[in-house]
Amino acid sequence: MKKAQTSREQGMAMISNWKISGMNCREFCSEQSIPYHRLQYWLGVYNRIESGEGKKGHNKFIPVSILTGILHRLVLKYKHPVGIPLNCTNRWI
Repeated sequence: MKKAQTSREQGMAMISNWKISGMNCREFCSEQSIPYHRLQYWLGVYNRIESGEGKKGHNKFIPVSILTGILHRLVLKYKHPVGIPLNCTNRWI
């Protein structure tokens, strides 16, 4: 591909072609003369589209229900995808 900007349509076509190829990212980029970082960028866009991120009404919060009277001690543990742990006890609630 040339150095010109890649449109979303071209980016999605690139991802589709890569998936069909069965090659890993580096092999595909080398064969197609595509900068590796460009395929990675469009793969990120593709994954956000597939996961529903960015769509109107997409909720990034995790629903939590607290049942009173059942637990004496509540501990909430969540590990963010980038590795940031969140530990919350009922003292914070």
